[in-house]
Amino acid sequence: PVNCTLTNGVCSTAYPFDLKLVEASKKITVGLKGKTADLASFTVTPSTPTAITWTDPGAQVAGTAFTVDVQIKDAYGNLTDNTCGTDYTVTEDSAAENSPDGDTPTFVGPVAETSPGLYTSGNITLVKAGTNTLDFNACTLTLDAQTITVTPDPTVATVAVHTTDSDPGYAGGLSELLCTDDASDTDSSVDCAALYAYEYDAHGNNISGTSATCTWAYTTIGSAPDPGSSGSGHSLTVSHTDYIDGDLTCTSGAGVASVNTYGGVSSIDITHSTSGSLVAGLDNLTLTQITVNQTKNGVETARADYDSAHDFSLTTDSGSTIVQMGQTDPVNCTLTNGVCSTAYPFDLKLVEASKKITVGLKGKTADLASFTITPSTPTSITWTDPGAQVAGTAFTVDVQVKDAYGNPTDNACVTDYTIAADSGSEASPDADTPTFPAASAQGSVGEYTSGNVTLVKAGTNTLDFMACGLTL
Repeated sequence: PVNCTLTNGVCSTAYPFDLKLVEASKKITVGLKGKTADLASFTVTPSTPTAITWTDPGAQVAGTAFTVDVQIKDAYGNLTDNTCGTDYTVTEDSAAENSPDGDTPTFVGPVAETSPGLYTSGNITLVKAGTNTLDFNACTLTLDAQTITVTPDPTVATVAVHTTDSDPGYAGGLSELLCTDDASDTDSSVDCAALYAYEYDAHGNNISGTSATCTWAYTTIGSAPDPGSSGSGHSLTVSHTDYIDGDLTCTSGAGVASVNTYGGVSSIDITHSTSGSLVAGLDNLTLTQITVNQTKNGVETARADYDSAHDFSLTTDSGSTIVQMGQTDPVNCTLTNGVCSTAYPFDLKLVEASKKITVGLKGKTADLASFTITPSTPTSITWTDPGAQVAGTAFTVDVQVKDAYGNPTDNACVTDYTIAADSGSEASPDADTPTFPAASAQGSVGEYTSGNVTLVKAGTNTLDFMACGLTL
C-alpha cells in the first residue's frame, strides 16, 4: 500500500505511475476499508523506437533461403512503429562475405511490417560456410554484426586433390603432378606423392575436410604403361616400375577432379657422327649427344628437370668390348635440360658387319645405327711358318697382309705378292737352285697362298715376302 497522512480526510500526496506496458482499457484501483475507487480507464500506446532485436533462426545451410523475424521496440520493450516509417532492411555485415567460388549472399529489399514493430524477412540466402554476421536497419536504428552460423551444403558439387592433407581451397587443387624417379640410374621405377581428396558444395565450401572420400581411377595416355592405380578413400598413391603418363580422376557426387600424373624416363635419343660403313681406326665413330625424354599428356619432350650427372650404360654386340673401343661402361655425363652434350669417341678396329653400340638409362635404350667396319690400309705382312721341309720337295706358304689393327686387308694396294730367296736361301752343294712361283693372286682378302716352293740346300734358309709395297 501507499501510506498517506490525511488532513481533514484528504490525502494530497501525489503518486506518479510509470505505465510502460502497451495495453488498452486498463485501470488502477485505490482501496481503503473495503471501499474502492478506480482511476479512469486508460490505454497505453508504444513510445518512440529505441532498439532493434531479432530472432536467431539457428544454423543455416549455404545456398538455402531462410526467414528472419525482426522487432522494433521502445525503451520498455514494447513493439512499436511510433514516429518512424514502416520499412526496414537487412544487409550483409563485413563478415557475411562472398563464397569461395565468388557467389554473393542474397538479401531482400525494404520489407513492410506485418504488425506494428514486427517485420519478417524471407528469402535471405547466405553462401559462405562458417560464421556470418548481419546488420539490421529500421526507424533510424541499427543492429550490427549479429552472428549466424552457416554450414556447407552436403551435396558434393566439385572435388579437388592436393599433395598435402590440408584443404587446398576451392579451385586450389592440382591439375598435374610430376612424380619422382628412383635415385638409381639402373632403376626405372617411379613414385608419386600421395594425393588427398577434398569435397566442395556448389558455392565452394569445404564439406567434410579430411574425412572426404572419392573413387579413384587411373587412365593411361597413349602407350604409357599402366600402374593399375584405383580405389576408394581419402587418399591414393601412384607408383610403378616404369615411367607413367596418365590421368588420375577423383569422383565424388557430381564432382570430378583430374590430375595428369607423369614421371620417369620414357625413352632416350642419341645422335652420332657416322653410320653405315666405317674404316677400322681410332675415333672413327662418335656419340655426340644423348637426350633423356619424358612423356606428359602424350607428348614426349626432353626432361627439363634433368640437370645433374647420370650414368649411361654402354653395351655392344661387337667382337670388341667397350673398353677395347676406348670407352668405359658406364659413362657419366652432366645433363642440361635433359641433354648430354659430351662427345664420346669410339675406336672401332675389328672388321665385322652389322654391329651396334647400345646406350642405356633406367631401362631405356637407344642404338647407334648399325655399322660395318672395313679394313684399313696395309701396314704389315705376316706368314704362316710351314715347319721343316725336305730339300727338293715342293711345299706351300700362306702369307697375310694386315692393317695396323691386325685385320687382313687389300685396302689401297694391288692384289699380287711375290716370294723370293733371301741371301740365306742359296743353291745346294751340287749347284741346284731353289724354285719360287711367280706372283700369286690373293685368295680371300689379304690372304695369299704360294704353292710349289722348293728349297734345295739343307740347313737354314731365309725367304723374303713382298706385297702392297711392304716387305717381310
